[in-house]
Amino acid sequence: MSETFDAEKWIFVGDTEMCNYSKQQVDICKNLELPLKGAILCNDEKQRESEACQKVPSFPCFCNIETSVCISGLRENMDDFKELQRLSNEASKENK
Repeated sequence: MSETFDAEKWIFVGDTEMCNYSKQQVDICKNLELPLKGAILCNDEKQRESEACQKVPSFPCFCNIETSVCISGLRENMDDFKELQRLSNEASKENK
C-alpha cells in the first residue's frame, strides 16, 4: 500500500544559515511545488526561540501538525515524502 503525502499537514523546520541541507530542502520543496502548511526557519530572529526550533533533533526536519511527529532528514523526491508520511502514520498509531 502506497502512502499519499498530505503536504498541507506538514511544516518544514530548518536553518538555512548553518545547514546546507536546509537550503537544498527549500529548493526541493519549491521544485516539487509542495503546498506545505508552512515553514519555520530557525535562523530567523523571530522564529529562533520557537518550540519547533528547540524540539527538532536536527535539520532539515518535517513536522506533522496533526500527529506532532517530527522526522529529520533530507527528502529529495516524492517517494521520500511518501515514506515520510508512512513513518508519521506508523508513529501516530504507536502513540495511541
